[in-house]
Amino acid sequence: MILIDNISKYFGNTVALENVSCEIRTSEITAVIGPSGGGKTTLLRCINGLELPDSGEISVDGIVLTKKTAGIIRKEVGMVFQQFNLFPHLSVLRNVTIAQQVVKRKKTIEAEETASSLLQKVGLEDKITCYHCQLSGGQQQRVAIARALALNPKIMLFDEPTSNLDPEMTKEVLNVIRNLAKEGMTMIIASHEMGFAQEVANKILFMDNGTIVEEGTPQEIFNSPKHDRTIRFLSKIMRC
Repeated sequence: MILIDNISKYFGNTVALENVSCEIRTSEITAVIGPSGGGKTTLLRCINGLELPDSGEISVDGIVLTKKTAGIIRKEVGMVFQQFNLFPHLSVLRNVTIAQQVVKRKKTIEAEETASSLLQKVGLEDKITCYHCQLSGGQQQRVAIARALALNPKIMLFDEPTSNLDPEMTKEVLNVIRNLAKEGMTMIIASHEMGFAQEVANKILFMDNGTIVEEGTPQEIFNSPKHDRTIRFLSKIMRC
């Protein structure tokens, strides 16, 4: 589904990604872990076409990422950010319908039917007329997930979706992602939730300093990591 071949990305003199390569298969759930500033967010933004790599190549479902194809790829790849990015002046329903109407050219009735179904799916059918200021952080993030799903993407990217939430709200959001995993959605999840990554992922990528230091199954990475940097990271994180 996704092929990443030796990509690098620089912001001025800062190396965000350096010679990164990996493959994501259809229905595979990949968790990307590692310290802050390690390149997780930049990798996701490149996959979604929000950033273009300075070298190397990314292809998504057979489409090679370029300036011309970035918009096409974004229609196939949904992304949920750390910040919820809801439109504050629009209701929950309108937040989920607007992209469908603009991007997919859906009629209002069809868009609202899709939105209602997805809001029920994420447990927010009773919040359909609310505005973001009336929602908890966990509820806002679930609206953001419903909004991304409304475009019927083939792939979902989650950029540390629970980093701004308290434990109770974190559980709400992770439950939604668990259900998507059960449905076979192809997903890449950048997360500091190690227990969740172990539970839901088929594959783990450990990133540091813009590179993939180690890749393997959850059992391989968490139970018998091979690289010293992975061992040091997990020894600190799992102890907390």
